[in-house]
Formats: sequence, C-alpha cells, structure tokens
Amino acid sequence: MTNPRIPPSEFQDRIRRMQDKMTSRSLDALIVYGDEYRKENLRYASNYWPIFERGAILFGMEGEPVVLCAPEGEQVAREMSAFPDIRLLPDFLCVTVPDEIEYPLASYTSFKKLATELRGAGRLDRLGVVGIDAMSAGLYRAVEEAFACELVDANDILFELRITKSANEIACLREAARIADQGIKAIMEADIIGMSEVAACGIAEAGGRREGAE
Repeated sequence: MTNPRIPPSEFQDRIRRMQDKMTSRSLDALIVYGDEYRKENLRYASNYWPIFERGAILFGMEGEPVVLCAPEGEQVAREMSAFPDIRLLPDFLCVTVPDEIEYPLASYTSFKKLATELRGAGRLDRLGVVGIDAMSAGLYRAVEEAFACELVDANDILFELRITKSANEIACLREAARIADQGIKAIMEADIIGMSEVAACGIAEAGGRREGAE
C-alpha cells in the first residue's frame, strides 16, 4: 500500500491561498519561518522542516517561492521541499552549536539580495512574517534591516488555512494515528518492569518507526 502524501499540486494550492490572504491584508510578500522547535508552518508551506537548524520559505505575489536553509540542512531541504529553488543563508546556521562552523563550499544568498529580487518583481512595502514569535531578536532585526519595509505579524494566515483539512491531509492524519497506535501497542506488549522511562520510550518509538514514522 502506498503511504499517503501531500502532492506537489497541493503545495502550489496552499501558496495560492496564502497569496489570497496576503491580498486581503495588503501584504506584498510573505516569509514563513521555522526551526527544530517550531516547524509546523514551514512544513505546511514547503514540506521542508529543519532538523537542528533554521529555515524559511519566501514568496511574493509573482514568481516561484524560494526555500531558505542553512548548509547543514541543504540536502535534506532538496529531498523534502515541494519547490526547487533552494538558497543558503548564513543567518540560518545551527543555533545549538556554540562554535562557528565554516562551510567553504556553501554559496550564500542574503536577505538584502532576496529583498532586491522581490522589489524587481513588484512593490515591497509590507512583508508578512509567519513565525514572528519563534524568531530570535537578532534574526528579526536582520530581516527588518535587510527588507527595509514594514514587518507584519502574519501568524493568523497559517492558523486560518490549517484549520480546514484536505482529503490528503485527513489521510495523513489517519496514517499518523495508525502509526502511533502501533507504537503504543509495542510498549503495552513489552515487559517493561524495571526498565527506565527512556528505554520504555525506545520500544514505542521503534514500533512507530517500523510502521513508517518520520
């Protein structure tokens, strides 16, 4: 049996619906931010979710969306993303590693270059930001300075769109529930007396991953 998936056409439709919301809010472009802790909106918009770094998808009313990531997540982004335009940003390097890591083969873009591209396609007076509450203060200031326009909290756009589930989304939710049930079944059938909580959780996780959990 083929596992349920969200097809590329549905991601295109999601972008179009976001653009409709942008029009009603007088937004010229939208950036959807995500990281290892708050990945849900970025996954919804692009199918890419960072593992331990940061990422985003950026698009205006014209042209194709651009998926932004750090060098350590580039290959994952290329494998997962519903959109082919993948760019690397030094601002999105892993935040959980205190040491500065150099990536000599990385070809970086910048927020300023991205802003210039958007302005080349049209007006850029108001930039909607989804995930504004998840950004660090430093990252927010970098976006604000580079785009040199009004930043608008646009979290509600994704909250509203995600309320209504498509047939494909419902199928994915059902499959996720089935997988979770198998993980619970594995731990219920195991002899966990005397085990640590971590070891017991490992049984459940292994059961779920055997069934296809990510």
